[in-house]
Amino acid sequence: MFIWPAGRSYTGAMGVLAWLGIPAGATILAIIWVNWSARPRGPIETHQSLAQRERFKAACAKPMTALAPEQQERRAS
Repeated sequence: MFIWPAGRSYTGAMGVLAWLGIPAGATILAIIWVNWSARPRGPIETHQSLAQRERFKAACAKPMTALAPEQQERRAS
């Protein structure tokens, strides 16, 4: 039996497996997610690209709205 200095004891290798296995599993899942999210996308149609650009231009052309009162108070303080 392995006894930690704080008085806690772990019987067997299950504690070690948990301390090493959980971060290793999370790392593997993170690597898989990054590879999936960074995959190359297929080409889009020209009319879709132009529609996206027009939506972007329309959003940029809109005047900025005033801050809500609670946001103004936070900025003032």
